[in-house]
Amino acid sequence: MDFKFFRVTDNVINKYYSGIAVKFLIVFCICASGFYPDDSYSQNKPGDKFAEWSTWILFQTIPSPSFYQDRNETGSRLQFGLRWQVTPFNYSFNANKLVSSVQFFKVNPVRRYGGSLELFMQPEWATADFRHSDLSRFNFTTGVRGFIPVTEYGEYLSVSLGGKYNFRKNKNMDNAGYYSVEAGLFTFFGILGFVTDYNFTEQSRYNLSVNLKYY
Repeated sequence: MDFKFFRVTDNVINKYYSGIAVKFLIVFCICASGFYPDDSYSQNKPGDKFAEWSTWILFQTIPSPSFYQDRNETGSRLQFGLRWQVTPFNYSFNANKLVSSVQFFKVNPVRRYGGSLELFMQPEWATADFRHSDLSRFNFTTGVRGFIPVTEYGEYLSVSLGGKYNFRKNKNMDNAGYYSVEAGLFTFFGILGFVTDYNFTEQSRYNLSVNLKYY
């Protein structure tokens, strides 16, 4: 029996079916690419970017509920108010080496609660006049805050420590600014936080805030 003939025949058959398999794979990849368009291309469309930033800006207008101590020598109470969160600059200590460690305004939440340092601004508005203190209803604070991850790289729990200055006026619109320090606990991927401020002023010693940060 001529085994050489069978070996040659097997080689021809294998090459034939291998060629078919390669052609089928090429056709399949071309068809699949049609069903699954390039996401990066779609994300770079001007309309998509406009919608992304418009939605983000809209979410930033949602305030965080806060309580401010209103006190003097004769009495003390809590005054309800609203607080907004703005982050002009954030530096992440755990950013991927392929991307920048710095972000402006629109900060990736993983970068924030995973360990970062940021500059922040907080416009605040009390819903009613302060009865005991002489402070005005509007306040604007700016300062520095750091985030430290505690559980699951900060996704479940992270803590924050910061310091800030309050650009505040009294009811006669005279300067009544003061310094504050803050400490916070953040959970639910950094969206929900509980923050306590200690103020270096006799008119309002502390603030309590439920921080809502939408990304």
